[in-house]
Amino acid sequence: MSSTSHLNEMYDGVDENAVEFNSMTFSKRGCYLSTVQLAVVILLSIVLVTATGLIVGLTAPECEQIEPVPTFAPWTDARLPDTLVPIHYEVELQPFIPPYGNFTIDGRVKIYFKCVRATSQIVLHADEIDVYRTSIVLEAVTAAAAAPIYFSSVNDSTNTLFTVNLQDELIAGNEYSVFMKFSGSVNSHLHGFYRSSYKTPAGDTEWIATTQFEATYARRAFPCFDEPHLKAKFSVTIVRKRNHTSVANTPIVRSTDRGDDWMADETEETVVMSSYLLAFVVGKFSYIETKTVHGTRIRAYGVPHKIEAGQADFALEASKTVLEGFEHLFKVPYPMGKADLIGIPDFSAGAMENWGLVIYREEYMLYDKDLSTARDKRIITYIVGHELAHQWFGNLVTCDWWSHIWLNEGFATYYEYHATNYVELQHDYWEQFLVNDLHSILDKDSYTSAHPLVFPSLVTRAEVDNAFDSFTYSKVFMNRALSLPDFHAALCSLSGKRLCCRRCMAFWIGMLILLLTRLCLQVSIVGKRWKISLIRLPTARCCMGA
Repeated sequence: MSSTSHLNEMYDGVDENAVEFNSMTFSKRGCYLSTVQLAVVILLSIVLVTATGLIVGLTAPECEQIEPVPTFAPWTDARLPDTLVPIHYEVELQPFIPPYGNFTIDGRVKIYFKCVRATSQIVLHADEIDVYRTSIVLEAVTAAAAAPIYFSSVNDSTNTLFTVNLQDELIAGNEYSVFMKFSGSVNSHLHGFYRSSYKTPAGDTEWIATTQFEATYARRAFPCFDEPHLKAKFSVTIVRKRNHTSVANTPIVRSTDRGDDWMADETEETVVMSSYLLAFVVGKFSYIETKTVHGTRIRAYGVPHKIEAGQADFALEASKTVLEGFEHLFKVPYPMGKADLIGIPDFSAGAMENWGLVIYREEYMLYDKDLSTARDKRIITYIVGHELAHQWFGNLVTCDWWSHIWLNEGFATYYEYHATNYVELQHDYWEQFLVNDLHSILDKDSYTSAHPLVFPSLVTRAEVDNAFDSFTYSKVFMNRALSLPDFHAALCSLSGKRLCCRRCMAFWIGMLILLLTRLCLQVSIVGKRWKISLIRLPTARCCMGA
């Protein structure tokens, strides 16, 4: 056919696998470029990429510089760093005790503090507490200061520490606050915020949530700066069921209905004090009440049927009499608005001098006229005197660290015998001091196991707990040839016109030997400081002049 012939002539002599078009060769296997053409394509590609980069670089917004990720050296010391000082705590705790829960705690705390040395870490004590990290809020209290920025947090269960790491450093001299929510437990250890119980006359079990924070157990209730010298004010709110009672260091200023039969008891702000003196108790209690001549309210709380039986009457009256006597003796007013006492069935110590709320083991507070003995009454009197002496020696004036705890306990032991004479004037309880404490400790002091009164290397919790032994309480030397009024007058001479607890305790460091001389009815004092590591009691001299 004519068309076929034309096509055959058109392609005659041409490679059937290739066609040339505008100096480019196409084939069934692709496109082929000459060397010159390839060079041109590569050059154009480079120019295009370079131009695109320049355009993007000139027109794109300036990129932010990536800040280096901060690194933090973990704080591993059992003692807190000397960078922050607490000012005020706002604490709220809601214990769930049966039949309303299974011994858990919901809590929140806001701590106001001052930075005394620049730092990028907030190191707190926290033991057996779970902090909700997403709840942590940091604020600047000082007007010109920038709010801290949270970066991370670390829990150290070995040293019972909780550390909040910050993006930037806190500035020395500025005040800040940290808020956090947490959960914990009403434990069974007899320390921290723990549980106790009693049986009603009908045989029912009633549960109690109570506290024992000395020496290192406030951290089991809420995150805090849990060292005795880091004093602050506390505002405490306890959330409890409507049929329960809550008691704390200070009076309740308001109770708010939270719904579902829960009430929130807000307490008055405390004076400046150590964390180990904080206390609160929740449960079903009754109380009896009296007031001192200066108007201080005193309530004795306890298991309802025992209060109704009059078993707290003697301890209440003894507390009133001793408190009035100490205020007159020390010439320093009792600083709290109340001086309550409460008996708890399960308590690890005989009693605890919490400021405004002394907690007793029941057997050392309750006196049954039909069953208790004269010895029981004497022991209750001793312990009431000891704990109330602590309201001045220990609470008002506190040792910087537990290595000098003998100053707290030594003064309280000394004055507990003086207190008994306020209560039972017909008995000379001072004679009991020689037998109960002095002779006993002189015997123990002769053993090779005797130890110094001061523990210079006291650090761990176990070491601190072991410091509360008979040497700490009873190694108080007093020659009976010198009367107690003379001794007290000598102590007053250290302070000027009246006894100053702070100056007395500062002077009575280590094993102080008092060389007292009575001349023309004048009592003077010369103090000699012995090495604080001294173990054996030296001989004291008392010279009576004509």
